[in-house]
Amino acid sequence: MSANLTQTVLTLNKEFDKAQDNLHSIAQLCSQAEERIRKSQSLQNDFARQFHRLSEQTRQIITAAESLQDTDPTLK
Repeated sequence: MSANLTQTVLTLNKEFDKAQDNLHSIAQLCSQAEERIRKSQSLQNDFARQFHRLSEQTRQIITAAESLQDTDPTLK
């Protein structure tokens, strides 16, 4: 009976070690996923800023072109 108990304890210890290794692997994957999410959000924010800047520049160009048309009849 003692040998069975010892074997069971050894088996449980091995399984516990495997579980700890798997937990460590999961933690690493979560960390990598968080970094990728941060990078993605940063890229989205950069894109939004660039898009806003281009939209503002386009609005200014259109306003300037309309103003030129109003002051120079040959442009109509």
